[in-house]
Amino acid sequence: MPGVIEFLEQLCAEGVATAIATSASESRTRSTLDRLHLTERFRIIVTGSDVARGKPDPAIYCRACQLLNVRPENALAIEDAASGIHAARAANLTCIGVAGRDRSEMLTTAGADHVLENFIGLSIANLETILAGKSQRPQVRS
Repeated sequence: MPGVIEFLEQLCAEGVATAIATSASESRTRSTLDRLHLTERFRIIVTGSDVARGKPDPAIYCRACQLLNVRPENALAIEDAASGIHAARAANLTCIGVAGRDRSEMLTTAGADHVLENFIGLSIANLETILAGKSQRPQVRS
């Protein structure tokens, strides 16, 4: 996804707690993160192997927040699928969708607070501005 590496670097530099919450298996997730050199960018990794039910069940987001020691209402999910948005919203997280224009309406309909096409130029400051206009919960930092 264009701009995601730079955005993750910014989050790490600012000390923002990050997690992966994916329905994929642990071995697939770790293999993908290792191959992309992203494993160290996430403090917590929660996979489908860690919960009884995958997305759209909210358990995976509840577990990630618990491990990060962050209240869900102070957390932000970034999702590219409707099932993930449903899971994040059910867990009481603010949710940003990331998808091309052809899928943005679907993510909005699923409940995304805002939809971005990619991460290019995304900063914590402009993300907070986006969220302040879409939600009563503009906090991004944990």
